[in-house]
Amino acid sequence: MNTTLAQNDIRRLLNAEHDDPFGVLGPHNIDGLWVVRAFRPDAKELTIVDRNRADRHFPANRIGSGRSV
Repeated sequence: MNTTLAQNDIRRLLNAEHDDPFGVLGPHNIDGLWVVRAFRPDAKELTIVDRNRADRHFPANRIGSGRSV
């Protein structure tokens, strides 16, 4: 299962050209798996916190370099 974004989507987000950023950012159910995407180019790390159970934390993985593609 591929939960990452297409290079074209990443490029358009990085260049502020995406016509539907929330169509790719935020929580999405992909084949029964919840995936959360965020655009935080200056972040050194990012943790997803379950809003219903604050004790549940999930480290995020960087998929883009933070520079134009």
